[in-house]
Formats: sequence, structure tokens, C-alpha cells
Amino acid sequence: MARIRATFLDGMDGWVDDSLAFARPWGFEPEKITVPVGVWRGVDDSIVLAGHADWLLVHIPTAQGHAYPGGHLPGPDVYRQIYDWLRACA
Repeated sequence: MARIRATFLDGMDGWVDDSLAFARPWGFEPEKITVPVGVWRGVDDSIVLAGHADWLLVHIPTAQGHAYPGGHLPGPDVYRQIYDWLRACA
């Protein structure tokens, strides 16, 4: 939670940038991504809809979906899974 609080310490610019990224071109085609991509989402997330993850999984050929129990913010056990997944991809 300390990292989440620190995210907004100096303002909400990052949150705004993320929100705009949903509605604007990214400057590249997701279909051309060739590196492993993990798409993690909480099955009960009420902040980011599952459709966002579904879209990424359809448009990024290397994307792997990971759904975890809970809402928007994963717990320590899920962060461990994410770190393990990242290490396996390295």
C-alpha cells in the first residue's frame, strides 16, 4: 500500500496518463509486440473492466492472461506470482 500511496504523492498525472492511454493511439501496433507480456487482473476489479484485459489478450500475440481472486490491487501472494513470472521470462 505504501507504493500505491506514493504513486499519488506528487499528484495524479500518472493516473491521467493511464486514462488517456485507453482512448488514444499508443504510437505502435500491439500486434507487433514480440516479447512476453503478462496481463494480470483481479476477477472482482471494479476499477478496470475485464474487457480491457481481454482486448490486450486478443491484440498482443505474446500476451498471457492471469486472473487472480480479488479486486484491483493484488495481494502479496499475487505479487510473488508476478515476480516469479517475470523471472521465468528473463
